Amino acid sequence: MNLKIGPFGLAFILRLDIDDANDIPVIPRLLYTIDNGDYSMLTWFAQKRMVYGLALPGDGINRQLASGASMERWALIKAEAEASTYNNVVNFPFSAAKNAWVQNELSFDPTAPLLTNIPTLFITGDLDCRTPVEQVEETKKGFENALHIIVENAGHEQAMWNAKIFDETIPAFLSGREINTVKAHNPEIKFITLEGKSGRHPSLK
Repeated sequence: MNLKIGPFGLAFILRLDIDDANDIPVIPRLLYTIDNGDYSMLTWFAQKRMVYGLALPGDGINRQLASGASMERWALIKAEAEASTYNNVVNFPFSAAKNAWVQNELSFDPTAPLLTNIPTLFITGDLDCRTPVEQVEETKKGFENALHIIVENAGHEQAMWNAKIFDETIPAFLSGREINTVKAHNPEIKFITLEGKSGRHPSLK
């Protein structure tokens, strides 16, 4: 099929993959090939999204919009989006649906701090821009008995699967053992060259 991808589509693809440590190394080459009129890599990324799907269940939209931003926050988002290379793709599809979707109200205030002493383990990749470290630290303030582990060189999809985290830390936490500060890291990001053969990413095979 023929698929036209404009600025929004490209920004949306980048937004979905720019916090994935598997894709980060190839993104400069992706943009380089597009700039040179070669859309083979872009085709792979577009097909990837079609395979995994972009649909979001209605209940997901309900939850997001019901616990979403105030009018003042939406105004701030709009102003910041106009100055951003990515525009407002980070809030898509909620930003597009909010004026047409049925508005539901929650029975509680989602902006109120969550206070609990339940043991909680937070795991974040330092390359994750979808649920960044700063947001986790803000949420963690209301958790009296919590540990936040930051995995170096890990994106949104990789933090939990780090061998030290998955094989040691999570089992220890679930079994009730005390966990002190844990240092975990993935290999450093090594970017793929702009030209030449490379088998390091499926978009180049």
